[in-house]
Amino acid sequence: MGLNHTFFLVKQSETDFRKYLTAKSDINLHDDLLRYMIDTLYWIPSANFSGWKKKPSQGLSMWGSTIIEGEGLNILFKIMNAWINLFSCSPPKLKLTGPWTEHLDDEGNVEGEGYYSTLELDRDEIIKNLEKLADYAQKASNEGHYILHIGI
Repeated sequence: MGLNHTFFLVKQSETDFRKYLTAKSDINLHDDLLRYMIDTLYWIPSANFSGWKKKPSQGLSMWGSTIIEGEGLNILFKIMNAWINLFSCSPPKLKLTGPWTEHLDDEGNVEGEGYYSTLELDRDEIIKNLEKLADYAQKASNEGHYILHIGI
């Protein structure tokens, strides 16, 4: 899984987050999983960056950086716990409906029928990462930090 989103717990006083763009994170969630969850992620108040200017937003920037702070942390915590509870009901190999897929020929024409791909994920690994993210949200809220999300 190469298209991962990373999350960091950052002190509120830290505003230069360039070092996190290449840093290793404890929380890595694949792009396909986040896109599966995306409707619920849009409920999270956040901030994205246009250049170096912080702009209010909703959800995660899939290709850029996002800051989650304040009320967004409480909402993120609740959403992650809801997904944890839901995924804990699944078998160990979590199978989800993935994106619509079509195969194209060399000229860009669709070959055959399109179909929804299937995501096959390790339930326990997904839950472990979602629990860490929920824990980050709670810690950030209690300790005056924010969560920095780095998209793909």
